[in-house]
This record gives sequence, C-alpha cells and structure tokens, in this order.
Amino acid sequence: MTLVAFTGCPAGGPPAPAPAERPAAGVPSSAEAAGGPPVETGVRLTREGDLEAAEPFLLEAIRRNAGDTRALDALGYVYAHTDRWRKAEETYRRILAIAPGSPGALYGLATTLADVGRLDEALGVTEELLQREPGNRNARLKEADLLGRLGRSAGAAASARAVIAADTGNPEAWYVLGAALQESGDAAGAVQALEKVVAMRPHHVGALSRLALLYARLGRSADAARARTAHDEALARQRVEERVRGHRVKGVAAFNRGDFQAALQEFEVISREDPRDPQAYLMTGSSLIALSRYDEARRALDRSLELQPRNERTLLELGRLLALQDRLDESIRTIRSSIEVNPEFAEPHYFLAGILTARGDADGARREMQRFEELKARSPGAALELAGPPEAVPR
Repeated sequence: MTLVAFTGCPAGGPPAPAPAERPAAGVPSSAEAAGGPPVETGVRLTREGDLEAAEPFLLEAIRRNAGDTRALDALGYVYAHTDRWRKAEETYRRILAIAPGSPGALYGLATTLADVGRLDEALGVTEELLQREPGNRNARLKEADLLGRLGRSAGAAASARAVIAADTGNPEAWYVLGAALQESGDAAGAVQALEKVVAMRPHHVGALSRLALLYARLGRSADAARARTAHDEALARQRVEERVRGHRVKGVAAFNRGDFQAALQEFEVISREDPRDPQAYLMTGSSLIALSRYDEARRALDRSLELQPRNERTLLELGRLLALQDRLDESIRTIRSSIEVNPEFAEPHYFLAGILTARGDADGARREMQRFEELKARSPGAALELAGPPEAVPR
C-alpha cells in the first residue's frame, strides 16, 4: 500500500480557524473538509495519497503563511510525485532558505534531483544531510542507490551494508546491495542478496529481473525460468495496481477519517481485482475490526498472512484482534511475532504495553513503552518517508 508517513506531525493539530478566516476562492473550507486548518487538511490528504485534493489546501496554507515549512514540505512532495520537478526543486530550496539544513527538504531535494538525472547534485545534497544526521537510514539508502547509479559499486555496497546493519529487514537495502554486487561481478553474492529481497517482497520487479539474469549466467536454468515467470506475474500485478490506485486512495482516506464501511467497500473492490493482494486483505481486516465484525476480520487477516506470512503489520492487527476477543496469551505471542519479523517496528511495543498493563504486569508494560519510545526516537529524520522504492524501475 502506498502511504506517506510524515514524521513529527501531531495526531491532532491546532484548532480550526475563526469563521471569519475564509480560504481563497475554489478551496473548500476547513469545516467542509473536516480536517481543520488548510495545512492540517493538506498534510492529511498528502499522507493518504490524494495529491490532487491536497494541493489547493497546501497552497492556501502557504498563502496565509508564506513560511509554513510543513505545508511547503508536503507541497514539494505533491509536485515531485506529479512530475513537476522544477516546482518541487524550487519548493524544497525555498524551505532550505527558511530553515537551512532541514532534513526533510534536503531529502526531498535529493530525491527530486535524482528523478531528473542530476545524480551528482543529488549525491551532494544527500551527503550534506548525512553530515547533519549520520544515522538517517533513508538518506544512507539514498546514498547507496545514487552511488550504484553512478557506477560506484563498492561505495554503493558499503552504504547498503550500513543500512542493513541497522535494519536487517530492509528489502530495498538488500536490493541495492544485490545490484551493486552484480555490477561488480560478484554473481553469487548478488544472488544471495536478491533472494533476501524476494523472500521479503515476492513481487519485487527489479529483484526478479536481476535474479533471472544471474541464474541464467550461473547455469541455473530452472531457477531462471521460475524467476522470469515470477517477474511476468509481478508486472501483471503492477498493471492491476494502476487500475485500483483510486480505490486504494479512497479506502485509506475513508479509514483515516473513521468511515470504516466506506473503507471496507473500497478494499473489497481491490480484493476482487487482485485476489492475491495481501495489503487489501490487511486493510479489510482492520476495517472489520473497527466495525466489530471479528469473525470476518479474522478470515481477512488469515488470508493476508497466507499470501504474505511475514508481514509485521498483519501480525500486529491479528494480535490486536485477539486482544479484543480477550485471548491475551495468543495476542501477546502474535504481537511478539510481529516484533521478530521487524525488530525496528515501534507500534507492536505500544500495543503490547497496553495488554501487559491490562494483565497487571506493570514492569513489562514499562519496558515495552520504553522500547516504543526508543524506536520512535530513532525514526529517520526526513520529514517525508517516501513509499516509492526503486523496485518499479530496475537499473
């Protein structure tokens, strides 16, 4: 599911503007959008992936406050993801003029420059970000990808390994490492890295494409044939995703505003279009949990796990469902499984703390909350965590 996470954004936000404060012509009022001030509505819509709807709110927020870096950051993302790269670059540079060294603006600028082929400039911006935040894994992964695209395979591999050392379950870091090893002539090492990608993301187009070539080069003809078949299936899924994109955006938006019945309808459309989409079943299960339709939710989550057994978010949702059904021992085991799949995933610790509190385990709950806070504090510093991995365009 393509989502955008804004780090540091409060869950609520400031109160709505006074009634006399009207938006510009053509922009819905905050009351009409049910989202508070224009910046809050624009950021929320951008997070949900509805970029067309977000843009007028963000422009209105900037009209009211030209120095609103949150609105500018989201607007830069909108421009970059609607192929208006010059406007995106101008917007990110405008943020940097207001807040020099802003991690989100530096990351957004590097991404935009990379998208238009200005790789050396993009790498320079990324290095500036890493000087300010050496532990920013998004930036380190961007560095690895750029070094690989510039033909500097050894540096790309080193940067990718640095990300993997901090987050061993990062499929894109393994992909960049595999690509770098392939380019440097280490076919066996590349295969090992790319097989890890496919284990985590079975429909990763880039990894499957590279594996098919590598298997053929190594004389593993049966594996090469399987990889080519899987690659073709992944491309077909990509075409389906293009068809259901609007339903996914509407479903996420409905879910986030609490209209779970509407969300359910949208995700059921996706499941009909692509019965093998684990994320659609995950969101269907989450919607059904919110509607207290627990038996149906369990079936949806089980189906999601059949398709993607090591999905930490699905395991977390199943753990939440078990807790709501007062099956606390099973819930704890399932949530701990989510943590095992992704030790860097903060949310399971939060829910586990709540369950342990309900069971009277104050010390255990305190440890889980401490771990939750540690992981949240280690979140990458970029204001936008982009959900567009390089899998779509193999290099």
